[in-house]
Amino acid sequence: MLEQPEPTHLGSHGNDLYRHIVFPLNRAEDLRLRAIQFLPGNRKVVHHALIGHLPRETAEEAVREHGGRDGFSHPDDRAGGFQDSHGIGFRVPPVRDDGQPRASFVSGFVPGVRATVAPADAAMVIPAGCDIAVQVHYVRTGKPEADSSRVGIWLDKRPSRKVMNMIYLSGDFAVVPPGVTDFRVRGSYTLPEDADLVGVVPHAHQLARRVELRAHLPGAEQPLLVLRVPQWDYNWQSSYELQSPRRFPAGTRFEAEVSYDNSAANPRNPFDPPQNVWHNETIHDEMLLPMFTFASERPLDAKGDTFRKFFSTLVRSRFLRRLVDHRYKHVADPEGNVVVSPDHDPDDHRY
Repeated sequence: MLEQPEPTHLGSHGNDLYRHIVFPLNRAEDLRLRAIQFLPGNRKVVHHALIGHLPRETAEEAVREHGGRDGFSHPDDRAGGFQDSHGIGFRVPPVRDDGQPRASFVSGFVPGVRATVAPADAAMVIPAGCDIAVQVHYVRTGKPEADSSRVGIWLDKRPSRKVMNMIYLSGDFAVVPPGVTDFRVRGSYTLPEDADLVGVVPHAHQLARRVELRAHLPGAEQPLLVLRVPQWDYNWQSSYELQSPRRFPAGTRFEAEVSYDNSAANPRNPFDPPQNVWHNETIHDEMLLPMFTFASERPLDAKGDTFRKFFSTLVRSRFLRRLVDHRYKHVADPEGNVVVSPDHDPDDHRY
């Protein structure tokens, strides 16, 4: 069990906090895991978490450049690690010669999710010289809070020829307009080589009414239904593991589809009356980000392209939101110079 090196303290109010907490490993050789699980210390403030690994030198650089009070919006905020939203904030280290990424996500946490477990012939690999880094999204409760979370790992000494992969199917949209009752968003991913589907974790926010995950096999006329959640409940987002991994051939296109209801008839709509709900990270924004876990002979997404695609859509959405809300990051001063707007708050994750 890995303990959080120092607690996170949140003031009573302020912006959401996105903090990467580093759990040192100090390993000179690869660490192979049978399972991994994030265990939040204070479930009232932990909205979600992404579990990954970083080279020690990269984590140290990030703490130097993005640690301290970066991202804090209340005088009582304190935390170790470093601040970064869904970006990376530093240069991604090159992939190893054997194709193993040195920086990657391996698991995630949302309420209701259990440990990520590898099948008998696969393992999660934490490369030599890397530490575990968990990006935690903290929310406020209106009073001071503290959190000390843990990461549980199960070591794997079995011989395994496959590696585990986490793949993201991000939805490509900018905003869910008010009044619509069936606003559909899709995301997809195509397998570059044969792989075993191990499990899925659907993820959306409060406007979602139903979620479907499908697989379009090469040459098939009809898609294969992987998962259907007909009545989506944001407060209980489960992980789903197949009873036994299923092999899918290269060229299989996996698709996620969500239906959003941004009308006054949706009891979970956070806004009354309904208003524009943007594609973004916070609890009152919207998102489509199901996570698929695969076992394969080689890493499927060594450069993290599926996650970077998701982040690029967030950047675009934030840019459009600034235009619509007239919250410009840069403005022209009276002398014609382009300067940072005095109204710009770098810690306001809406923009």
